[in-house]
Amino acid sequence: MTTGHKPRFGRRLLGIWAALVVASQIVVSLRTDPLPREGATLVSAAEQTATGERTGEEISIEVEQYGDPDAEIVILALHGAPSGGGDFARLAAALEERAGPDGVRVIAPVMPGYGASTADVTDYGIEAQARYAGAGLDHLAIERAHVFAHSLGGGTALVLAELAP
Repeated sequence: MTTGHKPRFGRRLLGIWAALVVASQIVVSLRTDPLPREGATLVSAAEQTATGERTGEEISIEVEQYGDPDAEIVILALHGAPSGGGDFARLAAALEERAGPDGVRVIAPVMPGYGASTADVTDYGIEAQARYAGAGLDHLAIERAHVFAHSLGGGTALVLAELAP
């Protein structure tokens, strides 16, 4: 015996899902480029792919920096998803407090698709993100850094360790 309720419920659920997809696409199309967070800068970088091939396009990466810019201890902090940056202010403050006179510098790139970084890139994978993180360190002339990561940033950190041990 069938009640007839399931097909109606399924169609209604499908209709709600379709309306939400349309609404999200409208919001994305109306999005204006956000400004970098306070204290962050935009760094220009070549667009990357997992294999390192460049598309010829230039993109912007938002880079947050905390602490002493001349510190010997440099920490590259890689965010996860869906947080998208802005996660490391409290961590940086705690590290600065503990580092004392030696100081610490925390560099936190905001990956493409998040924050004020370019939203539309060819490759959002961890391999491409690792190449962006490395390009950011190169841009800042940093040869060595400790890496701290969470969530999606963990995969990026592992790939970065292979690319630039």
